[in-house]
Amino acid sequence: MNRTLGWAIILLFLAAPASAQRDPMQAPPQEVLDRQSSEWIARRRWMSVIIIGSTLVAGGGASMLRRRRRKQAALEQAAQQTPLAWPLMADLMQIDPVMRTDRIRRALRAGLVPPPDERARLEQFFETASHPASRVLVLEALSTDGAPAELLERALTDSADSVRSAALHLLLLAQPERALELARAHLHDPGIEARTQCAEVLADSDPAAAGEAMLDIVRAEALGSREGHVLRRAMGFFAEELKDPAWTAQIEALRDEVEDEEQMIDWAVEKLRGT
Repeated sequence: MNRTLGWAIILLFLAAPASAQRDPMQAPPQEVLDRQSSEWIARRRWMSVIIIGSTLVAGGGASMLRRRRRKQAALEQAAQQTPLAWPLMADLMQIDPVMRTDRIRRALRAGLVPPPDERARLEQFFETASHPASRVLVLEALSTDGAPAELLERALTDSADSVRSAALHLLLLAQPERALELARAHLHDPGIEARTQCAEVLADSDPAAAGEAMLDIVRAEALGSREGHVLRRAMGFFAEELKDPAWTAQIEALRDEVEDEEQMIDWAVEKLRGT
């Protein structure tokens, strides 16, 4: 609004008649003075209309922005409130998918458990949810009271890496007697997290396969966005899980394939050599 008023004042000065810059000692004819006065009055009226209109428009826009901000603040405050009960599926389906995921996440953080009559609806929602994050949260919600093994088995074939990794993790917790079977079956899963879990499970029973799987993971992520994370996890695995100096040469060979800014390879080699 201040900017609008400033431009209006500038226009007022620019709209001044040329006689304002004349020699004051030279008086123009009366008819010229009358015409210039009429023009000046008309210009001032138009400038007044512009100023008043701009002020009203700016004031209305500011009021609308204030109302929008108050509404947004109220929504954010409501979103931050801890839910008192598990959100019903009928209510979740009426809101935006992103907010739906957030509602489920907040319910889990609050320690809430879906009631028995909602579990079947959550399983149906898992089959139709388009966001992987929603499917992962559904698995976590159902696992609070024992997720159905059939659902977890189906989730192991999901298209999203995060869903397969979550399903594998929950199955390993729910059925520890199947740990080796699951680890061998999914050791070559396309997802990095699932493969890493499998390698860690096989560290004791099949260290050769576990070590090779970890090296393959590091090479697959070389120069990628997750290279640092994968390298830290792999070097920790070799140094603290396998603890076998026989892997030293293969680990040192990774220097030519990855960027080790944190010198994790040096740390792992020193740990394996006992220095």
